[in-house]
Amino acid sequence: MKKKFLIPFILGCLTFSSCGHSMVEVPSEISESTVSSVALSETEVTLAVANSVTLQAYVEGDASSLIWVNDNSNVVSLQKNGESATVTALSTGGAWVTAIAGSKSASCRIIVGSSSVVVTVNSLSIEATKTLTVGENYTYIANVSATGGTPVVSWTSSNEAVATISKQSTNTALLTAKAAGETTITAVAGGKTASSKVTVEDESVALSIRLDTSSISLEVGQTRTLKPTVKGADVVTWQSSNPAVASVNENGLVTAL
Repeated sequence: MKKKFLIPFILGCLTFSSCGHSMVEVPSEISESTVSSVALSETEVTLAVANSVTLQAYVEGDASSLIWVNDNSNVVSLQKNGESATVTALSTGGAWVTAIAGSKSASCRIIVGSSSVVVTVNSLSIEATKTLTVGENYTYIANVSATGGTPVVSWTSSNEAVATISKQSTNTALLTAKAAGETTITAVAGGKTASSKVTVEDESVALSIRLDTSSISLEVGQTRTLKPTVKGADVVTWQSSNPAVASVNENGLVTAL
């Protein structure tokens, strides 16, 4: 279905003015709760198979958005309980358990058996910001530098009502915009994290129109074509607020009467 814009004309004698009607803006702003830091009770733990350890997260700020991520469910299991989580060793290997709140995070390295099997992630990065409209999709690609193997990147969204994120491959994930607002997408791999601030706009917010001039003066019989710059619409409809003084046709041609 084509989107339409109606451009009103406010006329005074033979002077034409957009009088603020040439731009359509609908603000939308939803802020996330502030989290200044996240820390864990342990940064590295060595376990024997079948043994467990409980990690405690310390969140400075609103802890309601706290998320726990286990990057290797073959090696350890993770039982979450609010601001704490119990890690149980399942098999020899290495894993990272990460606590995320807002755009802050902290990680603990879990070693079960030989530490040589643990993949070391040297750096991790994703696109820092992204703006979408409701219903749009976007594929994130995580840039990972690692030694000892190929790490699998885990992904989280701090506000799944605004946008969801689902893993596609070892280093990619599909973002789906659900509703207007903001969310933080976090990629986790080998104890490293990278965040991206996502803004989702309602379709109406993306609509805007500007004219090439805010006012014109014409003598009777003269004409002038107005040129609109339109974002987010396919059809522009023109209308004069005083057709006895000036007319405008479907192409934006104004004639002074």
